[in-house]
Amino acid sequence: MDLYIKLSDVKEIIRKLSSEPCYQHTGEDFYSGIGAVESELSMLPAVEAEPTRYGTWIHSINQIDETHSYHRWTCSLCGRTVARPNETLIDTLPYCYCGAKMSVEGK
Repeated sequence: MDLYIKLSDVKEIIRKLSSEPCYQHTGEDFYSGIGAVESELSMLPAVEAEPTRYGTWIHSINQIDETHSYHRWTCSLCGRTVARPNETLIDTLPYCYCGAKMSVEGK
């Protein structure tokens, strides 16, 4: 799992360290400055995060008898199926149970 930090925190560390006289030169001072930045960055709080997964609800209609049917929606990623009495209720499920952010096939 990847770790993420706020960009504004990184910029603040760079601004703070670049204003110190020893980091405004090249050579050994430059490389010790990189080490200082890495050290500061490693102390920032980080968040464990996973990339957003995107899936699609695939629609089918199951006919029970001549007058009754239900709408069946299947996740394109995990294959989980959700049944609804009408077509519009799938809009109430923006995420699948597997965590994927869902769109509706054809919309």
